[in-house]
Amino acid sequence: MFRCTAAATALAILLAGAPAFAEPVDITILHTNDTHDHLESFDTKNGKELGGVARRKTLIDQIRHAVKNVLVLDGGDVFQGTPLYTFFNGEPDYKAIRLIGYDGLTVGNHDLDNGLDNLEKQALLLANPPLALNLVRENGAQIFPGYRVIDRAGLKIALVGIMSQNAFDAVAGERRKGLKLEDPIKALQGVVPALREKCDLVVILSHSGHEEEVEIAKAVPGIDVIVGGHSHSKVDHPVVVLHGDRPTLVVQAFQWGEFLGRIDLTVDHQKITKFEGHLVPVESSLKPDAGVEAMLAPYVNKIKAQMDEVVGHTAVEFLNQNKQNGDAPIGNLIADAIRERTGTDVAFMNSGGIRAPFPKGAITRGMVYSCLPFENRLVKFEVSGELMAQILEFVAGKTGKQGSLQISGLTLTVENGKPKDVMIGGQPFDRARNYTISTIDYIANGNDGADVFKQVKELHPTGELVRDAMFAYMAAHALVDTPEGGRIKLLSPVN
Repeated sequence: MFRCTAAATALAILLAGAPAFAEPVDITILHTNDTHDHLESFDTKNGKELGGVARRKTLIDQIRHAVKNVLVLDGGDVFQGTPLYTFFNGEPDYKAIRLIGYDGLTVGNHDLDNGLDNLEKQALLLANPPLALNLVRENGAQIFPGYRVIDRAGLKIALVGIMSQNAFDAVAGERRKGLKLEDPIKALQGVVPALREKCDLVVILSHSGHEEEVEIAKAVPGIDVIVGGHSHSKVDHPVVVLHGDRPTLVVQAFQWGEFLGRIDLTVDHQKITKFEGHLVPVESSLKPDAGVEAMLAPYVNKIKAQMDEVVGHTAVEFLNQNKQNGDAPIGNLIADAIRERTGTDVAFMNSGGIRAPFPKGAITRGMVYSCLPFENRLVKFEVSGELMAQILEFVAGKTGKQGSLQISGLTLTVENGKPKDVMIGGQPFDRARNYTISTIDYIANGNDGADVFKQVKELHPTGELVRDAMFAYMAAHALVDTPEGGRIKLLSPVN
């Protein structure tokens, strides 16, 4: 467990002394975010055998050999996304972070998926703890250090970790117990001026989402770089926010470690005077680092036979894209599996809980784990027509936004954020009758803004994981085909 009092941290800053004012210094920042346990390489529409921590280590080492001064940073959500996290709780992830030699990382919402106790346990594997300025205990006590000052090439560099409210709200309610999130902008305004006086470079590691990170850059003068995360944004070149002649560079490197972000800076008298930034693909041509491979092999081998088992077949590819903007084939498939398993009138699945595609051909057990990595369990309940109407309002209002739902047994049109032409089971929606619903406990408990479900009087947990419902669906269907589309028709953008 890592603890850091404000007084102790302030003393450390004072002991660090004044910043260096010598010749301009070149420094290279390498950054990742939202790697989500993708420790092995993977295939996407962009190519085969992409990413993987062993290849990432090779690429980082190549850059370290080519330039003198390198910082390696991460914007959070190292955990959760493949079977390696499901079975090993982040242990190999943080071992890889240490082997690569990251200089700093912050806490993302999914790093709390197995609770704070697990995060604190795994953090002991790191050379330095995660940074979390505004994620604190209910009594305000720091959990991890809020910031840390390091020396690199004569420069004093402050690293500060923050999380946004929308990221914190995405943590399941039971995992937020005992925790509190302080306002990130107010927290930064409380420490950046002092860090600015003592340090040559102030870098924020932020799990907030790219749009909010740009707003943070505007609201808090004195920040040099924001290494972001949470929104999985592919920011090809740094976004520049100016305070007078001082730039703040806002970056993010997509997801899963498919790219390594790189910013080359020249720092002169506490200010960035030159910079160039871009994303470097982690390609199959890179030879995997032997040390990282050796560390990872026992974890991979322990579950390989189980994860390689073929559990289904499909003649089509189920992509994991555009699911926020209406019903997507993969979302329809999973919602159908939930409804078929539970026998309800309607089923809902949160779009954010669908994390990976199914390729055309054989579907393995590991693919289902990667698609549905969370330990979400199915629940059933009955609602009145009046409450169903409120749920439909919620579904319509969330379409096109974070927190959207995938549906089964239901069709509707969304116009100006409102539902119309609602059909349930092929019949017009009837406010005078009751309806049965199934979904996952994460939604039924009101997470991700789904407060409307808190009005349900009696939940009936099935005890079954959503991925197990998917396994049952595949066992019952010799060939998994694309479900009918057009369940949600979006006539106008949601404001």
